[in-house]
Amino acid sequence: MELSRRDFLKVSGAAGVTAVAVAGMVGCSSSSSDSRSDTKTSESSLLPAKIGYWGGTCEAEIMIAEAKGYYKECGIDAEVVKVTNGVSEIVANNEVDFWQQTPDVLPALYSGLKVKLIDNAHTGCIQGVATKESGIKSYKDLEGKKIGLISEGNMAQLFIQSLMKQAGMDYSKTEWIAYSDGGPAMAFKALENNEIDGLTWYDPYCEIGELAGYTKFFNNATDEAYKDYTCCFIAATQDIVDKSPETCKKVCQAMKKAADFITANPAEAAKIIQDSGYVTESANILESFGIKDTSQDIHERLLKSYTFCNGDKDMYDKSATKNWDILYYGTDVMTDAPAAGPGSSEYEKYIANLVEKGYKYLGE
Repeated sequence: MELSRRDFLKVSGAAGVTAVAVAGMVGCSSSSSDSRSDTKTSESSLLPAKIGYWGGTCEAEIMIAEAKGYYKECGIDAEVVKVTNGVSEIVANNEVDFWQQTPDVLPALYSGLKVKLIDNAHTGCIQGVATKESGIKSYKDLEGKKIGLISEGNMAQLFIQSLMKQAGMDYSKTEWIAYSDGGPAMAFKALENNEIDGLTWYDPYCEIGELAGYTKFFNNATDEAYKDYTCCFIAATQDIVDKSPETCKKVCQAMKKAADFITANPAEAAKIIQDSGYVTESANILESFGIKDTSQDIHERLLKSYTFCNGDKDMYDKSATKNWDILYYGTDVMTDAPAAGPGSSEYEKYIANLVEKGYKYLGE
């Protein structure tokens, strides 16, 4: 019988913290002995933080930081909770302080949402698959097609529409159908029933789709236009950024330790994700397709495909600019953009102002 996530963490927590102290990764403590003594004396000084996740392989840092005890080691009293609402809702309802965020939040930031992207997490994690009958092999085949996705305007749509626009295509000829209520299981059922031609989703779901025989037509971890840029960032509410930048820095430190652990131990990280129940729906979808590969195997392959870039300020800066470029090409939101467009000094100044609006680097 599988342990629940909370039960698993109770069993593994002590061992995880000890392993962390022995490993002595950079960012939170100077030595294992210091870490142990500090833990005893500073329980009351831990800074509270509520950290949300939706349940994808790509949120591994959040999960591993909890399972291995990195939040507490870095001075954070973390409450890690699964969320179901969109970003605007979780911010409006004060549901969490931190989460992992793709740049599809930029339209809301452009309109005034009080959120900051404070550090990198990793590259990759958005993929697309299509039926063989559709003839879709890349984004260049998407005009006139129906594509399923988790929600209208999400990152997959922005990535793909940006590529289509720059290739001289009309992305309005692609019909995007959201399955935010039914999730990936409903989207795959629609794909099986030929109600849609393809679907895009965050990992691990399109990886499963390829195993089921569908054609992979998009993967931003390997696509030349996106593979060298951050896909997922650590996000924070403007409220926590303003009130406690120290909390933000410590959360970033814990995530960095988790990223280092994942990079060094992808198989163990995948097992933690699987055994502790963070990503629950993948096993059900694998079973429905009769696929023998396990969720743990898939998580491991995906974790190895990401480049974790926490604390890389150069990567953060170039990705922030790239993200706003994606929004410029992939939507019609930026109505006040300079007519001169990309390449002009006016556009560069415009984008720099937007970067300042949505990004505040607090990593180390």
